[in-house]
Amino acid sequence: MSKHNSGTPRVSNYIPAHIGNSVVSDLRDLVFSQLESGPKVNYLREHIFSKYMDSTVCTPRERRRAAIEKWLGIEKQNLRTNTRILIDDADFGYCTSDALFSKTKEYIARVLGPLDLERVLRNSNHTSGASTRIRRQPDAAFHKYTGKAQVTQDALPLWLMYAQNTVLSEQEVELVESSVLFTVPKKSDIDRVAAKEPEINMLLQRAAGAYIRKRLRRTGCNLNDQTINQNLAKDALRLGLGTIDLSSASDSISTQLIYRLLPYDWFVLLDTLRVKSTLIKDDKQQLFKHELHMFSSMGNGFTFELESLVFLSLVRAICYFSRVKGKISVYGDDIIAPSVICARVKRTFSFLGFRVNEEKSYWTGPLRESCGKHYHLSLDVTPFYVKGPIRTKTDLMKLLNQIVKWDRYVFSDINVLPYNPNYFVLQTTAVKEFHQKWKKLIPTALHGGQDVESTTSLVTGDLPNKRIRRQTIALCYPDFGAYIWWLQEKERIPWFTGLACDPREESTHWIMIDNIRRGSESPWNLYDSSV
Repeated sequence: MSKHNSGTPRVSNYIPAHIGNSVVSDLRDLVFSQLESGPKVNYLREHIFSKYMDSTVCTPRERRRAAIEKWLGIEKQNLRTNTRILIDDADFGYCTSDALFSKTKEYIARVLGPLDLERVLRNSNHTSGASTRIRRQPDAAFHKYTGKAQVTQDALPLWLMYAQNTVLSEQEVELVESSVLFTVPKKSDIDRVAAKEPEINMLLQRAAGAYIRKRLRRTGCNLNDQTINQNLAKDALRLGLGTIDLSSASDSISTQLIYRLLPYDWFVLLDTLRVKSTLIKDDKQQLFKHELHMFSSMGNGFTFELESLVFLSLVRAICYFSRVKGKISVYGDDIIAPSVICARVKRTFSFLGFRVNEEKSYWTGPLRESCGKHYHLSLDVTPFYVKGPIRTKTDLMKLLNQIVKWDRYVFSDINVLPYNPNYFVLQTTAVKEFHQKWKKLIPTALHGGQDVESTTSLVTGDLPNKRIRRQTIALCYPDFGAYIWWLQEKERIPWFTGLACDPREESTHWIMIDNIRRGSESPWNLYDSSV
């Protein structure tokens, strides 16, 4: 890794608290008082501070407690769902639950095909995410190949088969039977729950997930591309489609549901790879063990692909029995289906243990939303979110760039310079004044950004100059672990010829480096719409 010269200019990224508070106060005034009401502005007012994180509103401990209480409540529902699916035969009016399970299972079997264990588990690799043994860090993937790797008793035979006749067979293993529950920030009053799993289970789970993803793609469900759902949401009214979002979807997939829907050999495989209990730390820092009623949690390597497969197949079965044709698209728990069956989907899913998020699901009226894109009568009304206080220049640059993107999308869908997709013009006087006022806090060397998604330079219309980033230093990663990682990547990606992972550690200061130029950009006036 190249090292920066001692003469590389440093820049303070700090913004005093009272200045940051003034930015947020001015923003509130802009959004709620100065902008003229309309579909896009009203939608922004409803959502802009919905994810705001402020410890003065709710402490991290309170957010964590609320998240775990909610999660345990979902688990109680999963227990009831397991019992209901096991003993009840519901009549939905258009079909029975047994008929629905049978048709859905048929679709799932068609997607997955016959189980070829060697092909399913052929390629996988460790990531830098946290496991029960290794904390999340840039070089976590390397460390997972050293020391005693952790695995559950059920998954151990599959690991021995996977590692047989490879250098992986030399690594010692340690048996564990539980994941470890943890939370990450989500909203001002509650966290999001996930689980750290044994690293060998995660590696094999990711292999199964990648295989399911590949099989889904053959049926037209591409989980590598969110824009499919986003574009369908834009055209949903014209196509007669509704958009459905589920609350805590992955945590609500009960074990009995997967047993009823998957071919038996596939169920056995995934059941072998999953972790069946989790350790939870209470307010007194005491661990207690919880036996899972859900099939897999957030943190499991195949949860996303499995839920996509299940929801896609269930909606297809509902359409089949309802004699309804139309486009169906699924990305995780973001579901797009013909509007005429959405109410039926909601009722049926309720029996299966899923709850439709009423605030984010639309099949009547002018709104549609999927995968983060929001439309009102096909007009893009996607809001931006302020998720916490403005404490740094990177926070402020992110906010100002979001405002540029939002205002341009509201009032100017046509690029003034078609050959330059990075050209933006602010159209609203109040937005211009806000942007001009607060951009003065950003050093002029950081003006001239080309990407409204960036937090490292400010989009202003000037020529690209500098961008900000943290000074980084190379980590002393374990040589043997890095070598094993390289062998795995080389095996998984035929053209891979070198150690592509360059683990780094952030230091305490920021530096300016040359911004990236994209062709022959010309300067423009961000505030002049008459150009």
